[in-house]
Amino acid sequence: MAKGEAKARRDACLDCAILLAYALIAGSAFLFTKSATKHLRPITIAALRLGIGSCGLLLVNLVLDGTRVAAGTLRASLSLPVAVIGILNTAIPYSLYGVAMKLGVQVWFAAVCSGAAPLFAVPITRCVIAGTRRLSRLELLGLAVGFSGLVCLALKK
Repeated sequence: MAKGEAKARRDACLDCAILLAYALIAGSAFLFTKSATKHLRPITIAALRLGIGSCGLLLVNLVLDGTRVAAGTLRASLSLPVAVIGILNTAIPYSLYGVAMKLGVQVWFAAVCSGAAPLFAVPITRCVIAGTRRLSRLELLGLAVGFSGLVCLALKK
């Protein structure tokens, strides 16, 4: 086996492990939200989840890129459009998940809604950030498949 193939296989295994870890963390976050709604306000739960996630991402950035690159990336990405997208696509939905669970919405439904949030990032980004490139046919197909999956899940329940 060539060195390039071995590296590609190792990278693919690493990607799968990262995806599995993300799925486990995201799933446990909803269970945490469900049990935490008995003791904390929804906005506090959202702040905790986003704070923990932000610290984790910063740590990963620091480990992978070093402090100078991570600080430069952070400075370069701070802008009003990015803040608006973050509020609309992350802060508000995470707060509403806690409110919904407090009102009796099932965990599976909140998880499905969370899975739908990235699908809305593309249209929101196109409206907020000027000069974004047009979507390719493959990207549009991916969005259509994602939305149809959500419709199928909603109809099944």
